[in-house]
Amino acid sequence: MYQFYFGLTIVNYLAQQIESFLFFSNTLKIQTKSYERRFTDWAIKLRGKRNIEEVVNLVDEAVIPFLRGYLSDFKNSFLQIRHYDYNPQYRERYILGCLNTELCKQAGLTPLSPDNIQKLQIEHILPQTLINLDASDEFDEEERDKYTFMLGNTTLLESQINQAINNCNDLSTDWFGMKQAEYIHSNFVLTKLLNDQYTIGKNTGLNRLKNKLNCQFDEWTKTSIEQRQQMLMELAFDHWQLNGKRLDEYDRASTVNNIEM
Repeated sequence: MYQFYFGLTIVNYLAQQIESFLFFSNTLKIQTKSYERRFTDWAIKLRGKRNIEEVVNLVDEAVIPFLRGYLSDFKNSFLQIRHYDYNPQYRERYILGCLNTELCKQAGLTPLSPDNIQKLQIEHILPQTLINLDASDEFDEEERDKYTFMLGNTTLLESQINQAINNCNDLSTDWFGMKQAEYIHSNFVLTKLLNDQYTIGKNTGLNRLKNKLNCQFDEWTKTSIEQRQQMLMELAFDHWQLNGKRLDEYDRASTVNNIEM
């Protein structure tokens, strides 16, 4: 049996596959007209399908090979992507919320609801407006523009906490340490993890996941932002799966044999 869709209806299963397809295609900035014809062909093939196994076969034979051909491009695109590439902001919050949900699932924690996710604010860890920029040689003007808006430099945060860190933008101070002290009070786990002190017990799911994802931030530098962007990409591969597997787990030459029976 196909274990990865246990309990799902055919409509829900198909919706999951479509969402995964759209996430990858939007990240790649593939124009809609480039895959409209494919959607039409897939829709025709789906007519009359009455069980999930038939949907699995179509995804395996058509959707996965199409996306697998863009795998390298996706990795390059994601590692450079800016958070506003997922505009409007409700979509940005949705993307970050899904990544947080995936992290919580793997760590055995309860994620925030979609409604609560949409109440959070988008926070730039390296602030958009800085004071005493000359006090640090980490970011020159050109690099600051690049790194400030990378997805790895953003998280979601409650409005009250966001207000509390509003003035943590002086590079001559321990601005990141001051932010970390507030981040740990957030209910959004991706934000809590920006504080190295956030752990639960010993050898727990959360602590093992932190090590697996190399989620350790004692300072906030270009390398930190790139490292976190890589971490978010790994969570994205885990969350937006196709037929129960990460896209990068499928062999380019043959996907059929990789479907778990």
